[in-house]
Amino acid sequence: MTKQQAIRRVTKQKVVLMNDPRTVMFSAVIMMCLFHVVDKDHKIKTGATDGLNVYLNIEFIRKLTDAQLRYLIMHEVMHVAFKHMTVWRALFLKCAMSTNLATDNVINLTMKYEIDPSEKFLEPIKGGICDDKYYQGGRVLDTKKIFDDIFNGSKSKQGGGNGEATSGDSEQGDQDQSGSSKGQTLDDHMWEEAKARSDDPNAQEALDQRIEEALRQGKAYAEMVSAKVARSVTEILEPKINWRDMLRSFISNYNSRKDVSSWRKPNRRWVSQDIIMPSLVSENAGPIVIGVDTSGSVSQQEISAFLGEISAICKDIAPEKIDLMYWDGDVYTPVETYQQSELENLIASTKVAGGGCTDPSCVSKYINDNRMRPQSVIMFTDGHVPNWGSGWNCPVFWGITDKHIQADNGTSVYVDVEV
Repeated sequence: MTKQQAIRRVTKQKVVLMNDPRTVMFSAVIMMCLFHVVDKDHKIKTGATDGLNVYLNIEFIRKLTDAQLRYLIMHEVMHVAFKHMTVWRALFLKCAMSTNLATDNVINLTMKYEIDPSEKFLEPIKGGICDDKYYQGGRVLDTKKIFDDIFNGSKSKQGGGNGEATSGDSEQGDQDQSGSSKGQTLDDHMWEEAKARSDDPNAQEALDQRIEEALRQGKAYAEMVSAKVARSVTEILEPKINWRDMLRSFISNYNSRKDVSSWRKPNRRWVSQDIIMPSLVSENAGPIVIGVDTSGSVSQQEISAFLGEISAICKDIAPEKIDLMYWDGDVYTPVETYQQSELENLIASTKVAGGGCTDPSCVSKYINDNRMRPQSVIMFTDGHVPNWGSGWNCPVFWGITDKHIQADNGTSVYVDVEV
């Protein structure tokens, strides 16, 4: 399986999860996460998250069924949704192994008892920790209670010592700390990477707000689905993506400045042939960056299509601010900045520049070098690029005109310029 095939497979199962009533509440969080497929020799051997980025090992996912892949994706997404990497850092510093086992128990038990009791849609991966004793009274115990039980069990097994394991302890728990064999952590927990972001209180607060808003929006959509959709989508063979609807949904999901309490009339078929998706409108979208590939391989027809979508974003979403960047191997400066009151003049005022080689990493570098804090980044390109950039510190949407190409990070959608 090539990396492109792996990315397409992951994307397909993300779409399934976003459309199924059992997991639709997490749909906005799934779109918020930045997914990366890493090589088989990477230090991450299964999956991992730092609280925003999700990493999946290509060799590991190759061996999984679709239902197991959905399970792995949901496992990582729920770490993000529950903000495990920041909320429970103090426990991690006390005992890494107990914290890892506790957080994994919370997620895997939630999937087993509260999301998919059949375990057919989300098929557990063999060896993952899931101790039924932590499901009591019709609910999963909270992380701290599970941690205390595991940690205290570890102390007693050590013969009454202080039992204080350090953050360097193994994550493996093939022997349950309270005395029985229950499995091990399914994935890697990137605590140090998460700490680097949490050390910046503004960045962490912004991420927490995005997660909370994504959960509110997912809850609103879940209520709508339960009322209007009579059947679950358990398999989507070839998702037919309306890229314009998905772009608008992406912007609304990550850029809303307030709770969403109203929905526009449902869109036409959004991401599958079976589910009617609503179009969520955010009247107070925050600042966004839009990057337009103007390298030599991009046609005038493609650039015109990109500008048409930018015009629609100005009218329909009206973000607080748009920083518009034309790029090929470099970002053309000065970057065009439009405040909300200026958006109606954007298309008439903009000056397209470019025509050289292609390197989208220049956009992420420019954003970081200039300490910009967009709520999301939208990149339009033909996809004929040497890399997909790195260091994106917010959700990234890739509109790509070559249907055979997908980015290795963010959310990728094929842009049909003929539409």
